[in-house]
Amino acid sequence: MAAGTIVVIRNKVHGAIAPLAIGKGLRTKINANIGTSKDRADRVDELEKVRICVEAGADTIMDLSTGGDIQAIRRAIVAASPLVIGTVPIYQAAARVLAQGKANLQAPWLGFTGFFVSSIILTLLVFIGAGFSAALEPPKPLA
Repeated sequence: MAAGTIVVIRNKVHGAIAPLAIGKGLRTKINANIGTSKDRADRVDELEKVRICVEAGADTIMDLSTGGDIQAIRRAIVAASPLVIGTVPIYQAAARVLAQGKANLQAPWLGFTGFFVSSIILTLLVFIGAGFSAALEPPKPLA
């Protein structure tokens, strides 16, 4: 450990887990990936996955959830698991941003704004087109 080739994983908040050493000269660890999606987010299913991971001999579990109440499901996983739990916070952040984006797309002001901006652009294109047309016409002789 002093050489920096071994890391001991331990989380004081997750008191149920035993310390786990990872690094050079140690046995290969088995990581199991679990997680919810927007189409399937069931806490009971995730806890069953945790049970299977433990039974199968996994050393760590990675929660890659992107759907449902991620915080509540993750709390339940951590409480039920005797294994180290890893997460990818950017997945949860991305899921939140996508949900907010969908809510914004349903806002009525968005339709009005799009119509208004499109109308201005089309009006400007008509005037610019008329200006180019007048500029490209040969000059008319003075009578």
